Amino acid sequence: MDNDKNKGSFGISSDRRLRESLHAFFLSLRRTARVRQGAKYGMLAAISIACSWFALFLLDRFWETPSTARGFLSVLGWSGAVWAGYGLSVLILRLSGDSGWLARRMRQAYRAKGERMLGIIEISRERETDDSAFSPRIFEAAQERMENELHSVDHNKIFPRRMLMWPTLSLLFLAFLCAAAFWAYPGLSLNAWERWIRPWDSTERATLTLFSLPPENRFHLLEGESSVLRIPLSKESGFAPKFAVLDSPHEEPFMLRTKSNGGVYEFSIPPLSKSRQVHLKGGDFRNAIELKTLLRPRLLSLSATLNYPMYLGMPAETMDLKSGKLLAPQGSSLRIRGLSSRTLSQVLLEDGNSSLSANSTGRNFEFSLGPLASPRSLTLRLLDKYGFSPLSNRPISLNIRSDQPSTSDFEPQLDSSPVLIFETRNLPFLSKDDYGLAEQSLEIQILRNEQVINRQTLVAERFDAYDLKESSFNFPFDPRFLALEDGDEVIFTVRSKDRFPGRKFSQSKPVRLSILGPARHAESIRSQMEAMMAEVAEIARNQESTQFQTLDQKEQLDQRDGSEPNDLQRREIEQLSKDQRKLSGDLTDTANRGLEIMEEASRNPLVETSTLQEIGKTVQAMSETSTETMTASKNRLQAASASDRKQASLQLLDSAEFQQQALDELREILSKFSDQVDQLQAMTLAQRLKQSEQGERKLSRQLLARMPASIGMTRDQLNPKSLGAIQTIEDMQLQISEEAGEIGKEITRYFERTGKPEYGQVSQLMEEAQVEKSLSELASGMNRNIFFQSLANLSLWERNFSDWAEILMQELPGQESPGGKSEGKDRTNEIMSLLKMRQAQSEIIQKTRIVDKGSFQAKREGWTETLKRQQDTLMIDLTDTQIALAEEAFNPLFDDAHTAMSESSEYLGKQIVDLRPQGAQRQAKDFLSDLINLLIEGQGQGSDKQNRDELSAMEFLMQQMSADREGNAQGKSLTPGKTGGGSLQGGQTDQTSGTFPGKTSAPQTQTRSTQSASGGTPSIAPEFQRVMEQYFEEIDP
Repeated sequence: MDNDKNKGSFGISSDRRLRESLHAFFLSLRRTARVRQGAKYGMLAAISIACSWFALFLLDRFWETPSTARGFLSVLGWSGAVWAGYGLSVLILRLSGDSGWLARRMRQAYRAKGERMLGIIEISRERETDDSAFSPRIFEAAQERMENELHSVDHNKIFPRRMLMWPTLSLLFLAFLCAAAFWAYPGLSLNAWERWIRPWDSTERATLTLFSLPPENRFHLLEGESSVLRIPLSKESGFAPKFAVLDSPHEEPFMLRTKSNGGVYEFSIPPLSKSRQVHLKGGDFRNAIELKTLLRPRLLSLSATLNYPMYLGMPAETMDLKSGKLLAPQGSSLRIRGLSSRTLSQVLLEDGNSSLSANSTGRNFEFSLGPLASPRSLTLRLLDKYGFSPLSNRPISLNIRSDQPSTSDFEPQLDSSPVLIFETRNLPFLSKDDYGLAEQSLEIQILRNEQVINRQTLVAERFDAYDLKESSFNFPFDPRFLALEDGDEVIFTVRSKDRFPGRKFSQSKPVRLSILGPARHAESIRSQMEAMMAEVAEIARNQESTQFQTLDQKEQLDQRDGSEPNDLQRREIEQLSKDQRKLSGDLTDTANRGLEIMEEASRNPLVETSTLQEIGKTVQAMSETSTETMTASKNRLQAASASDRKQASLQLLDSAEFQQQALDELREILSKFSDQVDQLQAMTLAQRLKQSEQGERKLSRQLLARMPASIGMTRDQLNPKSLGAIQTIEDMQLQISEEAGEIGKEITRYFERTGKPEYGQVSQLMEEAQVEKSLSELASGMNRNIFFQSLANLSLWERNFSDWAEILMQELPGQESPGGKSEGKDRTNEIMSLLKMRQAQSEIIQKTRIVDKGSFQAKREGWTETLKRQQDTLMIDLTDTQIALAEEAFNPLFDDAHTAMSESSEYLGKQIVDLRPQGAQRQAKDFLSDLINLLIEGQGQGSDKQNRDELSAMEFLMQQMSADREGNAQGKSLTPGKTGGGSLQGGQTDQTSGTFPGKTSAPQTQTRSTQSASGGTPSIAPEFQRVMEQYFEEIDP
């Protein structure tokens, strides 16, 4: 373009000097110039932009083009487009309207014609300035000539089409490339366009190769453990490279190259200690990914909520399952809850055959297991949100246990020896269940003559507490509360049941106890003492034989020459020492059995304190003989076996002297035991006569009770019930007959052995009365329903037995104490009585509590009446002891104790057994304890107050005897550890403390007459008068 020469150019539209044809030519040429030059510049702009974008597209295929390079390419493309736009604007706005520029373009194609056209344009411009050097004629001639030549001027030659060829071809080629890219890779193309159009934005590069990467290009690996990283190709990937590379150029560098395995690239990552950035390369993919190291997930807590079966009534229980073991009853349901250290993706509970998926929310998960029927071994498997699991799976063992029936039993240490009628025997029992007791009861069966006469429930309790798995009870069994008699038997059974539906009661092993009267018990003690006497006699015989051998051995030593005994003699002396040691041990064992017999005798209220003291002294003498005299003999024999001949002879002589002393002591012991056995037998015989008297009295009451239903009838006219009752009465009378005959024989033998006149008198009276024969005839009369005559005979025999017992009891020793060695008056008897009373008061408290319990099922009225009688008896015993003590200083305490007992008796008489009578009973016991403590302190005993509060009568007696011993050596105390327990009534013990119900009358000498409405009737025969009075008393309302 020749712009320098045309500063004053003008537009074609303003050149009005030119001819019309020339003006039209320039207009046509201008259009052509604008079209073709505009097309050229437009294509150049498009080419610049297309080249810039395509260059970025190509660069993005090989690497991540940085924003600076993208910006350079974008600026370069846009710069070319701006340049082309600028050229286009100049052409349109300026050059295409300039006639000179068009003439010069014409000159380039048509040299001569162009020069003339340019000259015409220049002349035209000079004329407008009025300083032109050319004449008008020449100007016109030039225009005319130019008009004639215009038909030969071709616009296409001035602005040829070939000028558009290369831009057009280039543009078409680029357009093809761009179109192909957009068609083949629209995503990549659009991504390149976005990155080109906004080069400094953070638009990520789209690649042909696409990997399926997690959010934020972050992979999670286990810290410190080798891992396999699997990176799959995306489904949208346009290229599948054969290899992929993972490069970590920084700390702990590594470069891993792996081959495609079905579109998955597996990298074996070495153990990493911390997170890092690595570069992933594959195909055109180039990107950084993060390898984040994590610890394995941990199970922070695992618990199980156990829902027990409905019938148990137990609330749900949550237990820790860290141990992996759980014990549950059959039919329970389970809810297992856990907490992980990381959000979970999957939690499974497997048992080998099946699996259960948990309900998980975040880090928490929960399983629900239905009713459990059998044991199961489960495995808990966890996967966190990254696909990692704990180092090991958690095993869970569910042990399912069926609900076993409850068990009940009496305590193993229960004393199953016969129970004295006046004794209170504690019956501790225990019921257990694996999940909870529902009911517990104590049942009793009473047997008399091997027949069950009564069954009842003593204690029954229902448990509301659902978790009571164990229930213990201590029932104070007192035969008097059930009106038991000597020879009866009781069978106790504990029953219990749990809450399992339809479960029957389970029962304990029955405990069978015999009821023993004081007389039979004393007879048993006498038999045991006789057996002990036989043992002592045998020991005495052996001691005599040992003494003979000792003297014989001494004689052999004296006759032998030499200074030393030979080996045979030494062995014989050693054997004598062993024999003597064995005799000492046997006597010690016998003494220990004597203590047991003494302890057993202390339970019997008939055995007096003086008798116990005498037995105790004899047992002490046995112990002293064993531990002192016999031991001294043994020591001499041991010394002799190791001495020379002369010394051995002297030692043997000393040993023989001690053996002689032991023989003398054993003879004295046997003599004392013989007297004590005789005394026990005498007491037993009198009491057995008393029991026969009571038996006859009982039969009298039973006959009176049966008379209204059987009077005036023969045996054949009686109904079966009456016949059965009569048969029972006959059997009882036959038993009394046999017992009375045996008593008579024993009294005769006792008289023949001792020569005591009282027993000779009773023996003669019983022989004259023909006891066994007469009582058998009486039983026969009862069988024939001859009740009036039988009642008269029964009254006669009551008096006979009573009179004979009184004769024998006159011979029994009194109540004097043997006397202690402490200063002042000996109060052993009074202390013993108070100790027995305190024990009895403790038992009354215990039995009152039992009656007060809601679980008590026996007849409450009968029990309270019996308790009242026992409390009244205790008051009488307390008064007797107060009178016997006769110490003014103790009277206030006696009065306080009596008042408390009286208050207790008053409440019991009103059948009140709550805390009020129990409080009065405790006060009475405390006052008794105070009296005992003061009396023991007065006796000079050294036991502390706490021990005295637990002291029993037997233990006190042994302490008293130990204190009376002179020269008491250390380690020789005979005090037993425990007593046999039981209730021991205080006060006078030569008669029973309870009476049978019913009324008895003393013998009367005057007669009783009756009259009918019609007049007088003959008087009743004298022998039936007393019987009739008893009968009318019985039937009177």
